[in-house]
Amino acid sequence: MIDPFEIPKAPFWTPSRFCSVVILAAEFRLASLLVGADQFDPRIASFVLLPCLMGMLCIWFPEQLSRLRQQVGGLQQLLEARARKELLYYAGWIVLFLPFLVWMLLNPASI
Repeated sequence: MIDPFEIPKAPFWTPSRFCSVVILAAEFRLASLLVGADQFDPRIASFVLLPCLMGMLCIWFPEQLSRLRQQVGGLQQLLEARARKELLYYAGWIVLFLPFLVWMLLNPASI
């Protein structure tokens, strides 16, 4: 049986992991600039935090998440495991950039 929680054998700080942490820090900085330091609201922090953490999980551990889906999901497998792993990876990047995209759509004059 495949263990979905096994420790990856690759180096821990890959370029994609480092870039995802930098982007997450930039998103938190952007959220704090938009709200202001004196008007901190936990709802706005959770709006930025929850999707970004899901995106980071998909970027950092796509293979483990695809294996977990194989074990838990009882539905017919439509894609092979490699395609699922890559889809999770790219979906993680899209979700990680989602707060930036929403901000750009809501504030077109600031671009």
